[in-house]
Amino acid sequence: MDNEEEAQWMAVIAKSLAVLAMHSSELGNSEMMTKAEFLEGLGLSRNAVASMLGTSTDSLRVMSSRKKKKGSKRGKSKKS
Repeated sequence: MDNEEEAQWMAVIAKSLAVLAMHSSELGNSEMMTKAEFLEGLGLSRNAVASMLGTSTDSLRVMSSRKKKKGSKRGKSKKS
């Protein structure tokens, strides 16, 4: 087995373990962004995460941006 083939198999194994860890941690039924953050926290690229979750990198980027904006509005009063 050459280095390139070994690297490809290691990537497959890592992604498989990440999915198993996600399901074991009871994130299997969570929102997509929660799953994406978990998988990215394990070191997977956003492109790999999007592929694993059946969505696009742009979709994950937009969801992440919306989540950050929503979180930043907590505790602030509206000014008219």
